[in-house]
This record gives sequence, structure tokens and C-alpha cells, in this order.
Amino acid sequence: MLPHTLCTKLTLEQPHQIIQMLHQSPRDFGKKTSVWTLDLVVEVSWTERITKQRVSDETIRQAIKRLGFSWRRAKKWITGPDPGYERKKTKEIAC
Repeated sequence: MLPHTLCTKLTLEQPHQIIQMLHQSPRDFGKKTSVWTLDLVVEVSWTERITKQRVSDETIRQAIKRLGFSWRRAKKWITGPDPGYERKKTKEIAC
């Protein structure tokens, strides 16, 4: 029986470069959004030549996790200065 080994397509430095990239807005890279998604991280890390090939979103997620970060949906932690922000965020808007 062969031992289980971790085979990664990222070098030791690349996850750190990805974290540095995530500290910038996607708009800095010509994207029309201000929120990072894993798919967007995959695309930008490849076009910015952080990765030598397109990797999966799971590869990115695992690399970020190994550095002690977790991936969360933005809507769970984004806040606003308006005292009624939480109520407005969860209120359904009738059309």
C-alpha cells in the first residue's frame, strides 16, 4: 500500500502571492466586481502569472487554508455604517 502524499500544483511561495493579491480589489485587475470569488482568484492568479497553469478552485482554497485563512462568503461579514444595515440587508424588497 502506498502512503498518501500531498501533491500540489503550487510552490511554497505562490499561496503567499495569492494572499497578497487578495488584499487588493479585483477592480485593480480590470474586473467589474469588488468581491473575490474562488473562480475569480483562479482566473486572475493565472493571468497575473502567479500560477504557471490554471488550477482548480479547490487547489486555491486548500492553499489558503494551509496558511491559516478560510474562505467565506462576503455577505456573512460585510457591514455598513448605517445603524439599520442588518435589517435592510435581510429585508426582502417587494417589486
